[in-house]
Amino acid sequence: MIARLALIVTIVSLLIGCGAAQPAATVPSAPLPLPTPTPDVVIVPTQPPHPPDTLPQGLIDQAVADLAQRLGIAPSQITVLVAERLTWPDGSLGCPQKGMLYTQALVEGFRILLVAHGVAYAYHGADEGEPFYCEYPAPRP
Repeated sequence: MIARLALIVTIVSLLIGCGAAQPAATVPSAPLPLPTPTPDVVIVPTQPPHPPDTLPQGLIDQAVADLAQRLGIAPSQITVLVAERLTWPDGSLGCPQKGMLYTQALVEGFRILLVAHGVAYAYHGADEGEPFYCEYPAPRP
């Protein structure tokens, strides 16, 4: 009996709530004025922009020179496997060190993978920074 009364009250409430019609919105008779256009600002870069996925050759050359010095070999014995721009998930730049704390913010940067004598070596960095050797790189973001 109580269940039947509750069901009736629920149905009546739904019918009352759905039955009230909202008045139609009025449309203004005159058109609204358009915003006044502002002049475009043109920014001229001081250096030609790099395509989004390419790195300046200077960064790659720095990484190759560093690895050649570390291994005691000629730079010509080193092959560039990957040189890419990417966004690191935190301030470790994909090279976290045990016991260190890092900012938890996205960091624009790059990754360079070099190969010498069949072994891959990772170099990471942030935009406007220099590449550094990363002995234990984290997986690519």
